[in-house]
Amino acid sequence: MERLHFANKKPVESESQIQQDLIFKNLEIVCEITGPEYLWCMSVTKAIENIEASSVDQIASHLNQLVADSYGLLGQLHLAHWNVEGTDFLPLHQMFQDQYEELFVAIDDIAERVRALGKYAEGGLQKLATMSKVNEGPSASAASAKDFVSSVLLAHEVVIEQAVAGRKIAAEAGDAESEDLLIGRVRIHQKAVWFLNSYLK
Repeated sequence: MERLHFANKKPVESESQIQQDLIFKNLEIVCEITGPEYLWCMSVTKAIENIEASSVDQIASHLNQLVADSYGLLGQLHLAHWNVEGTDFLPLHQMFQDQYEELFVAIDDIAERVRALGKYAEGGLQKLATMSKVNEGPSASAASAKDFVSSVLLAHEVVIEQAVAGRKIAAEAGDAESEDLLIGRVRIHQKAVWFLNSYLK
């Protein structure tokens, strides 16, 4: 049996108890035998029943890719924050920090949406680095302020592209929650691109 993750896990003694859960709690139940005494049952509410079932894997895959690309951007922002120099050091140093602090929280929201869909969020530095479509940043010791800004800008654009693609799929599948999350991400990254482009003019 495919192992699925749901919100609640509990031991039951008989199938009749499972039936009671189905009737009185309106839960979908997936069970497997884990020992001579118990069936382990995992239950999920019908919170995602409005989403096209065939699209859930695709939405989760796009969200996981967004997590990976966002981590790539996070790395670029840290690199720029730590190493930017010059007359614009203070405003750029602060801007990069503001962006990576916001992004760190957002990544958690994206990954938790994957879990809410009943799928697993990707993680681990090597795994995410392999998945990410964000290119490596400039040399820390040789890059100018404009080099860092340009690199971060390109990383934001990669994230926007992924978020837009996922937003369209979520909308077509009737996943309003993922669509709303991705609309917010696109808006935030587009604003960041505006700031960065304005600096480069």
